[in-house]
Amino acid sequence: MRALSVSLVLLVSAAVSGVAIAADMTTGSAGPLAASASNPPVATVVVPAASSALGTLLSRPVVLNGLLGDASIQVYLHPKTDEKESVEGTYFFLGQPKQILLAGEFEQDDLVMEESANGRDVSGQWQGKLTGTTLSGTWTSDDGDVSKPFVLTAEERRPASSLPLPGIRRKYTPGQ
Repeated sequence: MRALSVSLVLLVSAAVSGVAIAADMTTGSAGPLAASASNPPVATVVVPAASSALGTLLSRPVVLNGLLGDASIQVYLHPKTDEKESVEGTYFFLGQPKQILLAGEFEQDDLVMEESANGRDVSGQWQGKLTGTTLSGTWTSDDGDVSKPFVLTAEERRPASSLPLPGIRRKYTPGQ
């Protein structure tokens, strides 16, 4: 009976040098990528380099709270699955149920997005910059007649273990 041999090769693409490195987890060796037809990698993982603080912030879903003009808003953004350095999501004015669609791109710490209130037509544009932990900039109506400042900060991400469990309020006492 033949023994089954499995090797895992991890591919890390360095954005600066463009060099691909393979690490064989079974032997602990690493070097230039040397997979072949007789020794194909079982799994390949490409890890993009985080090029900016904004890129890191937007690399996974994020909730931002803040102001658009004088109105309180909440923004939900997540990376687009098919485009690098692109996001999509929604926002709403607190106290109002209507959600407005967002889609845009970022480069370094600059963000440009378009919004659509009806899901078809562009109704506004966002241009902002991340400075420290604050994303701020200018919202402009599509016709350019109205512009308002916006200031947003990301909600703190808490580990799931620190979240309260709904419905568990009383202490269990045997016999009750």
